[in-house]
Amino acid sequence: MSTTEQRVAVVTGGARGIGAATAVRLAAEGRAVAVIDLDEAACKDTVERITAAGGKALAVGCDVSDEAQVEAAVPPASPSSSARRRSSSTTPVCCATTSCSR
Repeated sequence: MSTTEQRVAVVTGGARGIGAATAVRLAAEGRAVAVIDLDEAACKDTVERITAAGGKALAVGCDVSDEAQVEAAVPPASPSSSARRRSSSTTPVCCATTSCSR
């Protein structure tokens, strides 16, 4: 991996609890984090914790039980195009209570 490429973690259930803790930990380890939860606004606190500590994060509203929503949510989380979303630069992390097929 080049020094200019940043790894991205996609964390579902990231608004609170274990998901939020996982997102914060991954950001502390240097990953950019897509904080995904049913309610995008609920991710605000997690994203603020990450960015206040100097990390990169964004909130994404997504129902991970809906494949179309997952497909729509992942490209914005990737560092560049949707073609990269399945590359080694993206680390999916499912912390949701619903099943996740990704």
